[in-house]
Amino acid sequence: MIGKIIHDRYKIVYFLGGGGFGRAYLAKDINSSDNNWCVLKQLKSVFNPLNNMNYETAKRLFYTEAETLRILGNYNQIPKLFNFFEENQHLYLVEEFIDGYELSEEMNNRSFNEQEIYNLLFDILTILKFVQDNNVIHRDISPDNLIRRKEDNKLVLIDFGAVKQLLIDPDGKLRRKNTITIGKEDYMPHEQADGRPGYYSDIYAVGIIGIQACIGYIPSKDYDSGEITWKHDSYISSQLANILDKMTTYYVKNRYQSALEVLTDLEKLSYLYINSDNQTLISFKYNYTQQWYTRGNNLKNIKHHNEAILLYKKVLEINPSHFGSLFNMGVAYSYLSLYEEALKVFNKLLEVKPFNIKTLLQKGIILYKMMLYDEAFKIFEIVTQTQPKQALAWFYKTLILQQLNEQEAVIDAYQEAVKLRPYYQNLLNSYL
Repeated sequence: MIGKIIHDRYKIVYFLGGGGFGRAYLAKDINSSDNNWCVLKQLKSVFNPLNNMNYETAKRLFYTEAETLRILGNYNQIPKLFNFFEENQHLYLVEEFIDGYELSEEMNNRSFNEQEIYNLLFDILTILKFVQDNNVIHRDISPDNLIRRKEDNKLVLIDFGAVKQLLIDPDGKLRRKNTITIGKEDYMPHEQADGRPGYYSDIYAVGIIGIQACIGYIPSKDYDSGEITWKHDSYISSQLANILDKMTTYYVKNRYQSALEVLTDLEKLSYLYINSDNQTLISFKYNYTQQWYTRGNNLKNIKHHNEAILLYKKVLEINPSHFGSLFNMGVAYSYLSLYEEALKVFNKLLEVKPFNIKTLLQKGIILYKMMLYDEAFKIFEIVTQTQPKQALAWFYKTLILQQLNEQEAVIDAYQEAVKLRPYYQNLLNSYL
C-alpha cells in the first residue's frame, strides 16, 4: 500500500498500525495546497480466526466512527473527519493527523507528581465530558489512544472505532441493550466486558490511567471483590485518592456516573494545586526528531525512497542540520536517479563536515553516475589518500580510470580494490 494514491487524492506514506479488519496509514493530501498530512483508515474484509468480530460488525463500527467524528470532530481535542468513501470494495475514513506522541510514551518514561496527576485527570475528563454530552461512549480510552499534541502540548482523544452511540427516548430515558465486548482489558470494567457499557465505563478507564500515573504501573484487582488495590503505593493526598477510588470501584452504582460528576469533585480540590510552591512540574521531553527519523529509515530500508524523503523532510523541519536525515535523503535521491538533488544534499553536508569520508564517498558515486569522471576521480583520490584501505573508493577509481582510458593506472587500482575486497574481482571483471 505504501506509495499508492487512494481516491485520486491521498498518497499513503507510512503504515501506522492495525489488525483484523482495519489498517491505519499516514497519508498526504496531494490536492491540498499545503500538502496536508492526514490519517487514512482502511476497512477490508480479511478472515482472521483469532478475531471474534465478523466483517459486518466491523463495517458497522466503521460507519459509526465516521458519524461520530463528523459530530465530535469540531472539538479542538478530537480529530476532524475529512472524508469517508468506498473504493474498490474497501471503506476508507480520512481524519486529521495529530502530530505528537502517545501518552503511553510519557507514562513509561517519567514520574508524575500530584499536581500533574490532577491536571492529567482534568484534561482527559474535560474531553470526555464533551463526548458524553453528545451521547457517546468511547469504550477504548487508554494511554495509547491519547496523543500529546506537539503544537500546544494538549491531549487529543483518538480512535473512535469502538464508540457506542446511546439512544435516547423522546421522554429522555436511555435505551439499554447488550452490545459486543470491545476495548483493552487493563482499562475495561466488568460491565463493559459483559457487553453493558455506560458513561461510567469510560470513567473507570480514566481512573485506571490516573492510578497508573500515581504508581507507575497498571494496578491489580482483588480476586474476590474485583476492586482495585493500589493505595499503599500512593503518595498523593487522600482527597485525590478517594476520587480515583470512586472512579474505579467495581460496583457501577457506587462509581461516578459521568465525567461532569468527577470534574465537579476535582474542582473542589483545585485550591490544593493553584500556586502550590511544593509542586514542581516535570516537562517530558519527547524526541520528535528520532520519531520521524525512525519512520523514514523504516521506509528507506524497504526501498520506498520517495516516501522516506517526505519523512526526512519532517525531521529537517525540526532540526535543519540533522546529519542522518540529510545523508539518507541524499542516498534516497540517488536511488531515484535524482542526482542533482542528491548532489545538493551531499554538498550541504560537506559544508559542515568537509572531510567526512562517508559523505565524500557518496558524492563521488553521484558524480560518477552523472558521468563527471574527472570531478569524481578527485573525490576518490582524497578518500584513498586519507583512508588507503577504503575499498569502495578503489573500486570506483578503477571504473573511472577505465572510462578515462588510463590502462596502467586501471591495473593498479584494480589490484588494490581486489586485495581489500576479493569479491570485487568478479564484479569489476564484468565492467572492464
